[in-house]
Amino acid sequence: MYSPFTPQPFGIYQPAYCPATASPAYASDSLNTLLKHIANQSATFQSQVSAPREGFKPRVTLKHLADGDYQITIAKHAAGGEDVFADYQIKFYNRSSTVSDLEIVSESDKLVKVFQFDAGDYDLSQTSYTTVDDSYLAIRVPYISRRKQELQKQKLQKQLLKQQQEEAARLAALQKAQAEREFVRQQTVKALERQMQQEFARKVQEAEEARKAQQELQQAAIRAYQQIQAEAYGKRAEQAQQFLFHSFVGPYSFAHPLAVSASVPQTQCQSSPFSDTVPRVSEPPSPRPVTNSPIPQVVKKPESQVLSKKPTIVSVSAPAELPTKTLVKAPSLEEVEDEEFKGFQLK
Repeated sequence: MYSPFTPQPFGIYQPAYCPATASPAYASDSLNTLLKHIANQSATFQSQVSAPREGFKPRVTLKHLADGDYQITIAKHAAGGEDVFADYQIKFYNRSSTVSDLEIVSESDKLVKVFQFDAGDYDLSQTSYTTVDDSYLAIRVPYISRRKQELQKQKLQKQLLKQQQEEAARLAALQKAQAEREFVRQQTVKALERQMQQEFARKVQEAEEARKAQQELQQAAIRAYQQIQAEAYGKRAEQAQQFLFHSFVGPYSFAHPLAVSASVPQTQCQSSPFSDTVPRVSEPPSPRPVTNSPIPQVVKKPESQVLSKKPTIVSVSAPAELPTKTLVKAPSLEEVEDEEFKGFQLK
């Protein structure tokens, strides 16, 4: 007994030929007959050519419509200007389609069939069209089960997740390396800043020490200069005092008996203010002792010199060493008015 699903060569399934029912009516009825079959997890759309022409290659288009509708268009092929579209006998094998789902639209240049099936069961991107022995046009759409599709989806998701993880790991490694480089750079900058600060502090300290040393040297020089100036001023003051003493008072002072004589340097006295011709004294006279000091001899001058109002002071030799700060008692008026001074008058 023949079955309408008897396997045929080349993996193409078609109804068994029944001679008793072989008639044009059968061929016409087969246009409205949909045979479902699933083999090797694929859906096969077959176009049977009852009277194929040489070199015939029909053009088939599979188009996805809205709401799960798919449209197959088999274009008319004209050979030698003849219409051969009526020679086609098309059979569809689909997993979910039924007779009621088919709609045949006959136009002048093409035959359109619209059918419905679950899009999740088929991969329309892998649709192929083949001819078998120039008699059949097989439109094959690979079948994909929902489980297999889900597994493929999970596999794709895992691959995508793995890629994302690898990208995240690569980005994390890049960020870590960048952070390490930034840390090293910051540490280097901090070390350089500390070194520069230490160097600057050292230079400031050295400059401060040099400034203090210079200031101490300046102060020492100022103190030495002030000391030298003070010593020189003291010597000049002492010399001026001795000069004034010997110039205005002299060894025959008529000052108060309590006059005090300071140390006299070995210098020459200036001329007396009482005369322009008074000879200079080479050495100051030695101070006379307080008790019984002899009166120095004075040469009596002629009368002409006495009347000229220019008295002459005789130089008196002094001892080699002079005592310092010795009290000297000036001669009294009675002692001066001695017989030797009777002819001597100061005017």
